[in-house]
Amino acid sequence: MPLFPGSKYYISKEKMSWHLAGKFCKSNGMELASIETEAENNALLDVIDDENTKEFYWLSGSDLGSEGTFYWAGTVEELGTLSPSSNCDVAALGKALCDQRIEVVEEKLKGVTTLMNQKLCEFQIKALRESGEQQKQICEYRIKEANQQISNALKTTQPRTYGRTVSEHVASNLMPLFPGSKYYISKEKMNWHLAGKFCKSNGMDLASIETEAENNALLNVIEKEHPKEAYWLSGSDLGSEGTFYWTGTGLDISGFTYFVEGPPNNHGGKEHCLLFWKFPSNNHAWNDHQCQLNFRFICEVNESVP
Repeated sequence: MPLFPGSKYYISKEKMSWHLAGKFCKSNGMELASIETEAENNALLDVIDDENTKEFYWLSGSDLGSEGTFYWAGTVEELGTLSPSSNCDVAALGKALCDQRIEVVEEKLKGVTTLMNQKLCEFQIKALRESGEQQKQICEYRIKEANQQISNALKTTQPRTYGRTVSEHVASNLMPLFPGSKYYISKEKMNWHLAGKFCKSNGMDLASIETEAENNALLNVIEKEHPKEAYWLSGSDLGSEGTFYWTGTGLDISGFTYFVEGPPNNHGGKEHCLLFWKFPSNNHAWNDHQCQLNFRFICEVNESVP
């Protein structure tokens, strides 16, 4: 639904956990919604209040990885007071338009005072102000004009981009290790959630590995340059215990895998995020680990990004 300039929305009838809702959106080329303005909020409320007043709807807001500090996972902007839909004060604009309309009629009446006495002119003006039908027409005109002003203002709104341009610092360290993608191999250490937020804020996602060749290309770098470090990837089974998927693409992990000894084991019932882990008996391999722990990470971006 094109409910708001710059975006289209899919309002689900399906019910899922927050994690799987994000997976669904990602796998269909979208993100869970991030609300930035009061007008956008109201546009969505108008639809869900009209159609499904008793239902709840997930948005992309979360404080995972940053307890108590919420941010939009879709855009990685921190939640704050909703911005006004435009720079105009709608109520003030509407009143001004309404008053202007009345003044125009008043001037027309005053312009024919040569044909009627002053009392009659004043009576006409008073009648105009008090007439229910006239007031209804004037207010309808006011609302129409105010909405048009808002529409005109919103037409200049830039379409939302989920994620931003890669920063100069990050761009200078991107590696074209595999056809179709470039990679940022971090020296920073963060928990899995904040690593994903970092990637997203620089126009990327945590890396999703789909082929053996891509896997080997990354291994060649980290085992040569940083052989003792662990690196977060986008894999997770949050919301779907035991079934891992790539949060960067929304696709299930199937076909090629690189777990060191069979499937992940969810040790202690707390391991839900995937990383390259250095095993004593082997080189790096995939492993599930606790999402809140701090490790290095790998971001991935489409090769067309400069």
